[in-house]
Amino acid sequence: MTEEYKKKIAQYYENAVVLELEGGSGDGYSLFEVQNQKIRCFLPYWREEKWYDIKKHEKNMNLIGKVIKISFSLFNRELEAVNIKKKEILSEPEGEGCNPHRITGEITSQIDDIYIIDCGVKISIPFNKGKKYNMGDYVQAFGRLDAYKIE
Repeated sequence: MTEEYKKKIAQYYENAVVLELEGGSGDGYSLFEVQNQKIRCFLPYWREEKWYDIKKHEKNMNLIGKVIKISFSLFNRELEAVNIKKKEILSEPEGEGCNPHRITGEITSQIDDIYIIDCGVKISIPFNKGKKYNMGDYVQAFGRLDAYKIE
């Protein structure tokens, strides 16, 4: 996603505790605790947001245990309306790196071409080019969950 996208979703942040950092000089992942849930996310701005110190070639372990403002975004492959009025985040079986997530929740807001979904945690989802949904609709989406540090 672009910096413009990150600015649009910044107001929809959660206070999250950093539990783990994984990765190297290229990509990074983190395990967060937010709203009494543990969520593993891809960190698209791994170096830019100082999760990884490129000069020292090491993860920024000073962040472990800290509460940080995070905006979550689902890079979705599927989005569909559901008749189930529940809010949940399910992680697919563990594998390397960041597991895909299936979220179910209510559309609570819209910013331009982005839905904000309440699935127990606020998560932004860019529109797909297909069907449009309304505020209050319950949807289910599947994809990679990204985390953006909000300063």
